[in-house]
Amino acid sequence: MLNFTNTVSTAELNQVVITRFLASGGDDHHLRRLRQAFAFQVQRMSAAIESSFPPDCKVTRSAGGQALGMTTPQFSCGWASPGAAAL
Repeated sequence: MLNFTNTVSTAELNQVVITRFLASGGDDHHLRRLRQAFAFQVQRMSAAIESSFPPDCKVTRSAGGQALGMTTPQFSCGWASPGAAAL
């Protein structure tokens, strides 16, 4: 019964901290930094693939920009093929 009474309500301090974080625009700043970090990682991975594979292999990006695919002369791997060389 003690566990049940502890998990029914949300801690007030957590609610205050989250409210202040959202009110101050902290979430926008955090998401902006995450998008920049992800874009940098995708750019680095694309460069690594292009420098490691033959020139006729092409790197493609998904519409969202977070997934990479690779097309080679022998085969083409789409976003929906789970066993293909999607990176």
